[in-house]
Order: sequence, then structure tokens, then C-alpha cells
Amino acid sequence: MLGILTGARGQGIPLEWVAMPNSPDASIHSKHYPTGKFPAHGSMEVWAGGSVVTVHAHGPFNLEGVLAVNRARQEVITRKLLPARYAHITHCFNSMLISPEALAAYREGLVSAYSGKHAPLAVAWLAHDPVEGFDLLAPQYQAGFAAVGVPSRFFHDPEQAEAWIRQMLQEAPDPQPASV
Repeated sequence: MLGILTGARGQGIPLEWVAMPNSPDASIHSKHYPTGKFPAHGSMEVWAGGSVVTVHAHGPFNLEGVLAVNRARQEVITRKLLPARYAHITHCFNSMLISPEALAAYREGLVSAYSGKHAPLAVAWLAHDPVEGFDLLAPQYQAGFAAVGVPSRFFHDPEQAEAWIRQMLQEAPDPQPASV
């Protein structure tokens, strides 16, 4: 029988699909990347290693929080923690609110990290209700990923998020090697 990862970090996702959240060497947290004179609001923690990367996003986000998230994302890529074919399930907590300048920085971070590079095949955003601004800001976050060619969807049900990610991983063509 396939094990299931449950609780705050897993929400019913099969173990074969995710890195183990309790593995410290596979976790990268944005709190370790200070970015300015103001405290960061918002954070992201990533557990990489499986074909489904588990991300926890805690908002709301200010510019310093987003810059820390961008640095953490780049660290995941730099450390080559991602398999050739991967997707994200981003578990959203508290709030998705973000200032216009922080949203612009978030999009710039996506372009820097993923344009013509090792981007995820898909991103599912999963609300752990209540998440302030989740439905309101979904189009803004989706537009950022669309700009780098990554489909994304927002979900309130973990089983639907997992089913969509599973489908995207199965249907996506093999990624082309990035040009050097």
C-alpha cells in the first residue's frame, strides 16, 4: 500500500510524489535570506527532491518577503535539488495579499529563475482556508507563471490539486535540455 503524507505539510499527498518535509537537507526556507532594512513579511519553505515539490507559502507579502522568496527559489535551483520533471503544490496559509511593487518583484524573480531554464511543468496553489485574497489574487499569480510558460491553477481541495498535478506530470512532454 502506498503511504500518504498527511497533516499540515502533506494534506493527503502520496509519498512517491513529494520530498519528505522532515528531511532538513531537502528544505530551504526564505527566512534564511534577509533582503533589506525592513523585516520580511511572508515566507516560503520548499522541500525538493521528488517529482512534486512541496512549497508552503505564508503571507501576506511585502517587498522584502518576496525578495527573500526569490533568493530561496534561486538557491533551490543553484543546489540542483530539482529532478528533470517536476511540479509544485504550493500550500497557501494566512494570506496571499501582496503590494504592487512586491508582485512586480515576484514576477521578475520567476522570469529570472525559469525563463528558458529548468521550470516546473505546472504549479497547483492549494488554499488552507481561510486564505485572505486567495481567489482575488489568483489571476495575478497565474499571469506570472504564464509569462514563463508554466500552467498554474488554484484549488481549495487537496485531492483536486493532486489529481491535476498528476495529470500534468503524465501529459507533459519531456523537457528539452536548457541551452548553455
